[in-house]
Amino acid sequence: TNQNIKLYSCYTGRCQQCRAKISTEIKFLKKTPFLLIESAHSNIFINELPNEIEIDNEKYTPLCSTIHLTNHFVGVFSVNCNLYIVDDLDQNVIQLEEKIDIYNRKSTTVSFYNLN
Repeated sequence: TNQNIKLYSCYTGRCQQCRAKISTEIKFLKKTPFLLIESAHSNIFINELPNEIEIDNEKYTPLCSTIHLTNHFVGVFSVNCNLYIVDDLDQNVIQLEEKIDIYNRKSTTVSFYNLN
């Protein structure tokens, strides 16, 4: 598993003079209390989410994510190092078990990390 996470902007553009692609870089001017990560291409899966993200010596831990299922979203919450699926339509909460759950094959839409 790659422990490096690349944060990028969805901005794309080219220099008007030389037509080179403009690369964007995200820098925090102030310490942020949380990270909100959107999977723009639906390519971040639950089992690939890191347990911790470190930026500028600040550590962020997962609080929750969302997964899009047919016609609705479900929440995935991290509580005491365990992941729980919260389904509002079925009105239930179940613990996510890595080896048997179909949810690990579902991509996240948004993930929320909190500063420790």
